[in-house]
Amino acid sequence: MLPSMHSKASTRSRLRWLTPILLCALVLSGLWLTACSSPPQLVSILFEPTPPPKTVVHLPRRPPYKTPVSVPLVEVMPEKPRTDWVGILELLPKDAVGGTDWVRALNENLITPKPGIDAKAEDEPELDLDGVLVPKDLPDF
Repeated sequence: MLPSMHSKASTRSRLRWLTPILLCALVLSGLWLTACSSPPQLVSILFEPTPPPKTVVHLPRRPPYKTPVSVPLVEVMPEKPRTDWVGILELLPKDAVGGTDWVRALNENLITPKPGIDAKAEDEPELDLDGVLVPKDLPDF
């Protein structure tokens, strides 16, 4: 019998402590639920009314994304008209054998050769080929 008496007494002491805690929890949960779902008139009795929301304008952190412009991989240049070299060669003067007479074409200014491949190349000065050869053994005059 003793163990059963002891268990009833411990249960009663537990209920004495647990009852007020459960009642407080029940009241607080009821207030919490009514505060979340009640009209503002009932809530204003228990809590302060919330101020109206302010409009907040946030500036963007970075400029908006722009899709990159696609760049063609190969640039197509307009094709230059081809030179008819055979037709130009036929216009130049011919020699006795039937070939092109290049010296006569130069003298008649039909062709003007460039001084070099580079666009900045300059003409070389003309060499003076009229020289006087004097032998060593000959006395000076």
